[in-house]
Amino acid sequence: MSVKAPLQRHRFEPARLLLGLALLGIATLYLLRTFGERGGPPLWVLGLLLPCALLVSGIVAAVTVTVRRARARRHEDFERRLRAATSDERRSVTSPR
Repeated sequence: MSVKAPLQRHRFEPARLLLGLALLGIATLYLLRTFGERGGPPLWVLGLLLPCALLVSGIVAAVTVTVRRARARRHEDFERRLRAATSDERRSVTSPR
């Protein structure tokens, strides 16, 4: 009987989700064009969609990294202030006045 290790959580990456959905959409449009369905987009539109999808997902990735860094910095500042406050309280309780 083998023991399974618990699943490790990973970060949500919005840029990967966005790029995956965009590529699925582009592939669907390409299939519509290939099988000759009416209303299929011209080839130049398909050629523009891929760089646009890459550009938008790159922007989303940059925003995500910026937000995560700002949150981490804010969290570190909060913990630093919390440690300083608790050490000041300890000094005031242990030291006679």
